[in-house]
Formats: sequence, structure tokens, C-alpha cells
Amino acid sequence: MLFPGTHPRGKSILKMPSLVRFPVKYFIGRVFGVVGAVGDISLPLAMLVYGVLLSKMDVIDLLLISGGMLMILSLSFFLIYQKINQAHNISEGERLIVP
Repeated sequence: MLFPGTHPRGKSILKMPSLVRFPVKYFIGRVFGVVGAVGDISLPLAMLVYGVLLSKMDVIDLLLISGGMLMILSLSFFLIYQKINQAHNISEGERLIVP
């Protein structure tokens, strides 16, 4: 069963365009290839890490800790993204490069 915004291999279609901000048109395929490879490698590693952590921790504690870490990481990446946009004077209409 697929979730909204994903395709059969599980990569989020909604996140992909945000990764292609500055590359030249002929590098876009390579960027998507690297993003896909990182996603394919990270899923089994995440299952391994969570399997080990679940054997040592309670489920609720692990969910609270990982959720808190996810919120902190999301906020920090958002702030970094805002600084990059301000440094390059990127407006709302110029965010994505369309091939």
C-alpha cells in the first residue's frame, strides 16, 4: 500500500524538487540518483538501529526521544535553510530550478 506523496520505491516525490536547487540541468539525474541511493541505504540501517534500541528501551521512551530529536533536527535544518536563502537573496518564486 502506498502513502500519499510516494511512488512504488518509497521515495517521497514531494521532497525531491527541494533537493534540486542549484545544480545545472545535466546534473539533476545524478542528484536524484545519489538521493535515491542514500534513501535505499538508510532504511535498512534505521531498522537495525531501532531494533537494537527497542531491545534495550521501552517503546514509549524510544518514540519520545526520537520524536524530540526529529523536532530539534527539523528546526535546525529550517533555520539553516532560511540563512542560505537570505545569503543568496532567493525569493519565493526562484526556489526551484525547473528543467
